[in-house]
Amino acid sequence: MANCFYNKEKRFAFIEIATVEEAAKCMESLDGVSIGGSEVKITRPQDYHQPSGLGLLQPSMAAPMFPAPGMLGMPGMMNPMQQQMMMQQQQQALLQMQLRQQQMQQAAAMQASQMGQMGVGTLGFGTLSRPGMMPGMAPLAAKPTITFEAAMELSKNARVIQFGSVPADAELQAGLAAFLNELYKALKLNTVGGDSVIEAIVDAEAKTALVEFRTVKEAAAAKATLNGVEYGPDNKLTVETAPEYAELTPEESKQCLGNGVLGMDGDAPPKGSTLALAQAAAAAAVANRPMPMGMLPIPVVPTGPPPPVETAATEVVVLSNLFSEAELLDPEEASDILEDTKDKAAEYGEVKGALVVRQGEGGDAGTSYVGLTLVRFAESAKAFAAAKALHGLKFDGRPVAAKFATIELFEAFAADNSVTIKMV
Repeated sequence: MANCFYNKEKRFAFIEIATVEEAAKCMESLDGVSIGGSEVKITRPQDYHQPSGLGLLQPSMAAPMFPAPGMLGMPGMMNPMQQQMMMQQQQQALLQMQLRQQQMQQAAAMQASQMGQMGVGTLGFGTLSRPGMMPGMAPLAAKPTITFEAAMELSKNARVIQFGSVPADAELQAGLAAFLNELYKALKLNTVGGDSVIEAIVDAEAKTALVEFRTVKEAAAAKATLNGVEYGPDNKLTVETAPEYAELTPEESKQCLGNGVLGMDGDAPPKGSTLALAQAAAAAAVANRPMPMGMLPIPVVPTGPPPPVETAATEVVVLSNLFSEAELLDPEEASDILEDTKDKAAEYGEVKGALVVRQGEGGDAGTSYVGLTLVRFAESAKAFAAAKALHGLKFDGRPVAAKFATIELFEAFAADNSVTIKMV
C-alpha cells in the first residue's frame, strides 16, 4: 500500500496501491471479506478511468482493441510475434491520435488569438482538463512569456495561504504538508498528480502555518474548502488570508500563463506533476519515431520536494534527511556529521556557520525544523550553488532535500544552545 485516506464518520477509505497488478489482485481477493463483523466492499472511485496503454501492458486485464488475425491453436490466442505487432500498432495509433489532437488545439488557439478572443479565464475548482478530452491529455498551453522562476516569484503571494489552529505536537507540525498533499488527492482537488503543497512553514508559538501551493488554483481551493478540516485529536484547522496575500491582476496572470503556476485551462500542467511528465514522455516518443519495439515509457513521478529556485535563494541553506533518528539523539555522532556537512558545503563558497536543530530538553524545539541542518554562506549565490548541487544526493541511502531560510532564523537557532549543535 502506498497511501491511505480514511473518513471515520462516513466509514470509507481511499487506498493507493503501489502497482496496477497489486490493485487488481486486491479487488479480486478482498472484495466481500469480513472485517470486524462487517463485509468490506471494494470498488473503483467514481471518476476512475482505465489508464491509456493498460491493455498493452497487461493483456489479461483489458479486452483487445481489435481482433487479431492469424490465430494459432486455441481461439482467442496469439503467438508472441502477433502480440508484439498488435501492441506496436496500438501504440502508434495512440501517439498519432494525441499528435492530431494537439495540432487541432494549436490551430484553434492561433485562430482565437488572431480574432482577439484569447484571454485569461476565471479560476475554478474543477479538473485541470476540459470536458470531452482524452484521459491524460490537457488543454494546449499558452507559450510562456517569462521564465518559470519569474512566474513562481510573481505569483507567490497568491499561492500562499495561512492555516490557523495548528496542533502543538511537533510531529503533526512537521507532517502538515504531507497531510495536505494526501487530502488534496483524496478530495480530487489535485487531478494532475504530484504534490500540491511546496512547503509549510509553521510558527509553533502562534499555532499558524504559511503554506505555499504550487498553483494559484490549488491555493484558492484551500480557502474555499479546507476551513474546519480535522487535523490532530479534537482539533480543526482554520484557513485564513496570509498577511502578504494578494490576488494576481489580469496582466500578471497573462504574464504567468504557460508556466504551470496558475492551474487553469490554457496554462501548462504544474511542473513535476504526473500529467506534465506524461505529456513530455508522449512528445518525446512522437519526436523520436520510428519507435523501438516495446512499450511507451512510464514516467517516474517525483515524490520529494521541488529543487531549489534561484529567485528564492538566501544566504542560509536548509538540508533535510542528513540525520537518522538515532544519529540526531547522539551529540557526538551529530557533531561529526555536521562537521562533514560544513566541509562539503565549503566546496561551493565561504561558510560562516552551520548548525543542526535537535529536540530540546523541554521536548519541543518550538519549530518544525527539528532534524534539519542549516548552513550559512557569505553570499546567496554561493548558497544557491550548494543547494542545487546537494539537492537529490543520497546520504546513507536517504535523499537530501535543500531549501532556503532567513538569516534571522539561523541567528535565532544559533543563540539557543538548548536545541542546536553548531559550528562557526
